[in-house]
Amino acid sequence: MDASFSATRQQRGDRGEALAAAYLELAGFIILDRNLRLGRQEVDILARDGACLVCVEVRLRRGDRCGRAAESLTPRKRRSMRQGLSLVLKAKNWRGEFRLDLLALDWQIDGSGLELEHYRGI
Repeated sequence: MDASFSATRQQRGDRGEALAAAYLELAGFIILDRNLRLGRQEVDILARDGACLVCVEVRLRRGDRCGRAAESLTPRKRRSMRQGLSLVLKAKNWRGEFRLDLLALDWQIDGSGLELEHYRGI
């Protein structure tokens, strides 16, 4: 069994966010902040994609018993993400282009692999 599966939920989440940040950097993004808290809102990753400010939500699922990672993005979470983005824009006094992205990480329960999907402008 992969050590990733025996870790606590928080440890798996931290590893997932670290993988997501590494992927974004390889894709040319500049990571500005991770786990940014603004009041009750949290932005998993705040990054720049060229001139665009991007708030990235990272969703991780282990196996598909409860659905895939992308499917776990509920309407409530989408609203929360939009609120977080609004707070970031105000806090940073941002006047340029911006968007919300989703990075969905699906770990195979048998430890055989990881699938990453990047959804831009959700």
